[in-house]
Amino acid sequence: MNGFFVDSIIEERGLEGGVTDMSATTEELKRLRQTFQTLADAECEGSSALYQTPSLQIAKDDDLLQLASYCRSGQPIPNLFLGAVHYLLLRGIDHPLKAMYPSLIRDVANTREAFSLFKSFCKCYETDITYILQTEGHGRWFEWKL
Repeated sequence: MNGFFVDSIIEERGLEGGVTDMSATTEELKRLRQTFQTLADAECEGSSALYQTPSLQIAKDDDLLQLASYCRSGQPIPNLFLGAVHYLLLRGIDHPLKAMYPSLIRDVANTREAFSLFKSFCKCYETDITYILQTEGHGRWFEWKL
């Protein structure tokens, strides 16, 4: 068993499964740290607390930066990483994190808890997130399934 999402995709699409194990270098983590910081400061400031808060915290968390590094080259890593999490929640994973997403629940919970829930979700569904990040790209997953 690979994960919630991975198993269903492998079965539905007849794919050979699995994810490639890779580790980001210290320099790559430094660049990713800056990329998430920039997303939070330049793109989310005043418009998306849902993505700003986790982005600021991800920038300080080597484990999550390592997971985000699984994105294919040339892709907008923070957007794909945050989007992959959102997508898995849209697919029906029942996790307390869904209470932070207005697209999933009417009365959104306090966002101060968002990062601890986000990190918990990423740990639980690491294989699924990695698979999405390494394959066709987040936009295609949305088009294909929704």
